[in-house]
Amino acid sequence: QKFPLDYLKIDRSFISEMEKGGENEEIVRTIIALADALKLKVIAEGIETEHQSERLNSLGCEFGQGFLFSRPLTVQDAESFMRDGGVPFASEPVPFDGSAIQLDSTH
Repeated sequence: QKFPLDYLKIDRSFISEMEKGGENEEIVRTIIALADALKLKVIAEGIETEHQSERLNSLGCEFGQGFLFSRPLTVQDAESFMRDGGVPFASEPVPFDGSAIQLDSTH
């Protein structure tokens, strides 16, 4: 069965607790594996540290959003930010709303 969606978001509460290891990281790993099995892309919310970004990328998470990349912006400021290359990782906006960036391990 094909689900009528293309993306699966990981809530920030899992991301913030992930660095503590144990159960939280396993939950994140399982969500990413589930999304992969269902051919969905994954967006992690609430990324605040380089370590979180790198770990998520190593687990196969393609997209992320959070204070590491930018504080909340107006639409005009967000457009300028993306257009001017203000994203700290080579990235592209998520097609449906542009509120996440693609994590890239080549930075």
